[in-house]
Amino acid sequence: MEDVPPTNKPKRNAGTPRNAGFAIADQMKEYLSFQKMQAQASSAPSFEALATQRAIAIVNEEYGGKFDGDEMSKAYEVLMNFANANAFCVMGTGEARDKWLKRNIEKIN
Repeated sequence: MEDVPPTNKPKRNAGTPRNAGFAIADQMKEYLSFQKMQAQASSAPSFEALATQRAIAIVNEEYGGKFDGDEMSKAYEVLMNFANANAFCVMGTGEARDKWLKRNIEKIN
């Protein structure tokens, strides 16, 4: 027999029954399972998102006829901040809330 030169190829671990392809497939399966769990967990709207949605619905209903398009878009921008949206939802209908919203709209350039 001829002498075969040694290769620099690492030897396979005796304890590894699968090849690298199977290991990668297992990791991908775990990753996809993790992504699916995250997607399911994040599908429920957060408290912050609900406050913002509620505040925007109130603005649409109560200010849609009073504000022009520019004021409405600025009101939406004000209410994208959770603290503002939450405060707006808690405020009662009336002059104080109207003035608060107008003042915050005016702060936006």
